[in-house]
Amino acid sequence: MEAAAWTACLRGELAEGSSLVLYEGGSVAELMACAEERKVAALYTLHEGEWVAYIPARRRS
Repeated sequence: MEAAAWTACLRGELAEGSSLVLYEGGSVAELMACAEERKVAALYTLHEGEWVAYIPARRRS
């Protein structure tokens, strides 16, 4: 993955289990798209002062 693409999306290392990463700027929808691209199972973010959980649907092959 190109460094520019990584820094434009999630900053930090994703590992199995729990990871703490930073997302700088963009909308919640863009954050969700970024998480899906990196196969993140679930994320929690602050949006307008409230916690928002996002758990993408898994597609079966």
